[in-house]
Amino acid sequence: MIERQLMNADNFDSGSRIWPVWLFLLVAIYPVPHTVALRNLLLLIGLLGLAWHWQLTLHALSTLWRRLTWLAASAWLLVALTTWIVIHALLIAPLPAMALDRARADWLMPLLLLATGATVAIRSRNGDALRGLVIALALHIVLVAIFQCWQWLTLGHWSFGIVPFAERDYQSTLNGFLIGLLLADRLSSLIVGRAPLNLPPRAAWILLITALGADVLLSARNGTLVSIVLLIVAVAILLADSRCRKRWGLRIALAVGFAALLGGMSVRNDVRWNGFSESIVIGIESNSPFWMTGDPSQLPSTPSGNPLEQSAYARAAWARQAVEAIVRTPLGIGYGHDAFGRAIAEKYGHKGMGSSHSGWLDIALGIGIPGLALLLALSVATVVAGWRRFRHFGDGYSLLLALTVSGYFLRCLLDGHFSGWRLALFAMVVGLLIGTAAKEQGDTEFRTNGGG
Repeated sequence: MIERQLMNADNFDSGSRIWPVWLFLLVAIYPVPHTVALRNLLLLIGLLGLAWHWQLTLHALSTLWRRLTWLAASAWLLVALTTWIVIHALLIAPLPAMALDRARADWLMPLLLLATGATVAIRSRNGDALRGLVIALALHIVLVAIFQCWQWLTLGHWSFGIVPFAERDYQSTLNGFLIGLLLADRLSSLIVGRAPLNLPPRAAWILLITALGADVLLSARNGTLVSIVLLIVAVAILLADSRCRKRWGLRIALAVGFAALLGGMSVRNDVRWNGFSESIVIGIESNSPFWMTGDPSQLPSTPSGNPLEQSAYARAAWARQAVEAIVRTPLGIGYGHDAFGRAIAEKYGHKGMGSSHSGWLDIALGIGIPGLALLLALSVATVVAGWRRFRHFGDGYSLLLALTVSGYFLRCLLDGHFSGWRLALFAMVVGLLIGTAAKEQGDTEFRTNGGG
């Protein structure tokens, strides 16, 4: 009976229409600063809703475990990584209580959102949850465009990189999720003839072009790099298919053109590219503590005499310090996004620093090289499993999963985004994708068997 309720869209529980609305509200609020209480309230309402029909919820989780055998390696790696985080906090971290508290906030909460997203996807009508997610992400990008247009009308010039709230890397993170989802949706449509997001084709293309254009408006250098890499991957996937090369040659050329345009516009609009490579070298080689103190008298000079590009210099210097700290303590100093700050305080006595601005280095500093190895193995296993399933079965949702995970982990290499609301929202997106994939598999089996 529960199976029929879950898989027969005509007899599905009435709450299925509410979940996409709840999800839209949650995703729309999640990245906005100073909304922690509101987002927690929305999350609590969702959890209470799932608990109200607990039989359906438990059956949904059971269904998820049975149907996602193609992600078995990822599941076991996730268990191993979680176990290592707990063991590390209890037996290795210098401050176990602090490490456990950071693990609760920055690891257990994302795991809860992963499970919530998967359950909501199964409890929703086909694809509605994912479409609610896409609409919420697109809303943020449209708000950026409207805000900058208003700035242009009032100030007389276009304010690239200026956003309605917080910093541009907030919206850049959201845009990265949106680009990954829409690119995979369009690839699936072109290659196997099925668009997993089930949007009108023209609307899907317009949304993708808008999201790529928003990269220019945001002027987030690392976000643009990830978008270009995703476009190159999409082109490579299309070129690998002989039918696509012949049939979609013009669209492939347009994708290459978009990648070149994004790179060119980024270089043109973002002054931080000036002196980038020289500043990177100085950050790695210079012994000046300017990266830590910000004292103008300690600002390193450049061989060319051009102004130092301080962002590139600082990131390179932070990376060098992080690597040196990892060499000193290869098993890590305790889980947390501020592990770099703690390492700097221990070595130099300078307090107040946080992330190294690389999620990969933050993880290695926190839970050691074994923890980073498990994390990277988890991401690779998930991407490979998603790609293989798409190639063998034409499952578009698995391709959405592969590109979303690839884009996020690449961004985490370049930015300290493996914590906080970003990691929590990423976990929910992954949960929605695997839950929708499981539901679609069940719906297909249900129809094949004649509805029972």
